[in-house]
Amino acid sequence: MEGYSAVSSIFESESFKVEGTRATAEVAERTELTYTTGGPPESYRYEQIVEFTKTETGWTIDSIKPKETGAVPPSTVVSAEQLAPAPGSKGALILGPGKVATAAKAVAPSAHVPETKPGTGPKKAGEDVTLAAGYNYTAMVNYATNWALGRNGAYRQFGNDCQNFVSQSLKAGGWADQGGWYQYDSSWWYTFANQTYSWVGSQNFHNFAVGQGRVSYLSYLNDLGPADVLQVHWPEGTPDVDHSMIVTYSPWSAGTRDIRVSYHTTDTLNRSIWNLYSSFPYATWYGLRT
Repeated sequence: MEGYSAVSSIFESESFKVEGTRATAEVAERTELTYTTGGPPESYRYEQIVEFTKTETGWTIDSIKPKETGAVPPSTVVSAEQLAPAPGSKGALILGPGKVATAAKAVAPSAHVPETKPGTGPKKAGEDVTLAAGYNYTAMVNYATNWALGRNGAYRQFGNDCQNFVSQSLKAGGWADQGGWYQYDSSWWYTFANQTYSWVGSQNFHNFAVGQGRVSYLSYLNDLGPADVLQVHWPEGTPDVDHSMIVTYSPWSAGTRDIRVSYHTTDTLNRSIWNLYSSFPYATWYGLRT
């Protein structure tokens, strides 16, 4: 796992409620972590609930827990998934009759020629990745960077907001709506009144994006480029995609990729995919070329 050379944190009090000898506080932790490998710092906003009990000597902390259950814990927090034993077997991702999902391996062999977006080739930090095909990957990355630690009031927000955030980012770069019934995974749209399941659900989005040819599978995680989507399935529960992220930093250097993703719930900007990969060793990862 990559190390950190510096860290800074602040805590914001969002609410505080006292009932007799019990008290509950809602706080938001804002932390910035600088990687020893360089590149932009990782930042996150982590909302937590702190419960207190009043004793004869003062207030004591009973528990600290995330406000949103099911959120991906920040890199400074050890999760239940990280402590869980290795699963006996991993269930295959369910896409539909005759459809097989392709999980991404971690690092490509030395002889591998990295896959890039058509017409782009290897990119340098800050280099524009707008394509003539109609998608503006720079706009996608800029949107994701701007809203990773906040919410755009033009959209509804959800308790588990990860796919909603990714869909917004893709829309900002030119992804067109696909009409149809909101419960069908062949549709993808958002209006003032409603949105499709595929707009807000990670597995539904996977079904749509793969089924409609909007994305292709990447063989290796270090092929991920700007505005590609990284999805993950945790080893427990149903064999569905559990979380979606978008690549916001992906320069080439010395034949390796310092790839960072941004996502909501927990709101995070520029977390290293190698930090995620080592933190969740039993997860299954899907790299989607947008």
